[in-house]
This record gives sequence, structure tokens and C-alpha cells, in this order.
Amino acid sequence: MALYALLVGVDAYEAPVQRLNGARNDIAAAQAFLAASVPPDTYFPLCLLDEDATRAAVVDGFRDHLGRAGAGDSAVFWFCGHGSQATPPDEAAHLARLEPGGMLQTVLCVDSRHDGTADLYDKELATLIAEVAARGVHLVAVMDCCHSDSSTRAGGDAAAGPGDGLLTARWQPARTTPPSAHLRRSGPRSRRPAPAGGRSARLRRPPGAWPPRARSARQPP
Repeated sequence: MALYALLVGVDAYEAPVQRLNGARNDIAAAQAFLAASVPPDTYFPLCLLDEDATRAAVVDGFRDHLGRAGAGDSAVFWFCGHGSQATPPDEAAHLARLEPGGMLQTVLCVDSRHDGTADLYDKELATLIAEVAARGVHLVAVMDCCHSDSSTRAGGDAAAGPGDGLLTARWQPARTTPPSAHLRRSGPRSRRPAPAGGRSARLRRPPGAWPPRARSARQPP
């Protein structure tokens, strides 16, 4: 079985999009990791870096390169660069109803927001991924960018066409949300809420329901 990889890294954005420093290095590390993970004669990578990572080249990379994968093969799409949000173009305005805020998630190719070139919308990515996966390919997407939480979910109609001038790029810090109360109480020693006038019952793990605890590599046999 073969592994096809489409690896995209963009540092060299031009104003008004802020340049990055490290996306190319991350792709180089990803490339080395994947190359070391499979036999060399089964690994087929395509790297698009900086000026080569245009919107058209990424789309072609899906269809012409990852599209070579067949049933039983694996494919990886690995993107390092800017992510953002965008209002869909008029011809795809119905897609805004799929998002709570009416904005689609996007990734910025090197030519996005220049000369009328739009971002790559998440719904377009979902369609490209679905085209590859439909042939029985196991596909993994790694999105090292902002606004990536739903970039590859829920395939649907592609949002094609130019941008509408309302695209915005911004950086958002990671949120540090404390675990919910029910998560803090979870585990084999958790207790069910006590019935009225009764004692609480301890939750017991059925035999064989959970896998055994992994043994540390430093632990003697």
C-alpha cells in the first residue's frame, strides 16, 4: 500500500497578509517524519512551499497528486500557514447557514487576497478530501493554522469564485478553559448522583470493558 502526501508550507506571505517564520521548517520536519515511517518505494510526496503554494496548485495537488491514490492506499494533507474566516461569495451564500457565525473557515495560500484570488474555503477542502476518500483511500489532514477546528468536517458543495472583499485575517490565542465538572469527576471511581433518601452507588468498571493500563517503557517486565 502506498502513502501519498501533499505538504504545503507558506512563510512568504505578502502585505497585507503578515509573513510567518517557521512554516517551511515544520513542513520539512513533517516530510522527514513521513519518509521515515514507510518504505521509500511506497512514499510519494509533493511539497508546495512559499511561491509554489498557490491556490490553484493546492487544488491541483489534491486532484492530480493525491488523486493517484487508490483503494487501500493512504493520503496525507499537511498545511502550515495562515488560517482565517471569510464570508462566502454570493453564489455560495447558503453555506453561511452551516456556521454559527455565518463565516466559513479558510486557509490562506500564498496568492490569497491578491489580484482577486480568494482563500481556500473549508467547504472546498471538504469537497477535495471527499473526492480522494471516495476511492477507498484513508486520508488524514493536519491543519497547522488558525481557525482549523472545522476545516475538514462536513463535506458539501464547494464554495467557488472570487472573494467578496470582507475577508479578515487575525490571530487568536489558545483558550484555557478549565475542565467541566463532570469531566473532573469522571473515571472508574466516580459516583452516580445519590437517589432521594439513599446512598450514592459507586460506578464499577465491567470486566474487560477498558484496556489494561499501558506499561511504561522504563518499567521492568
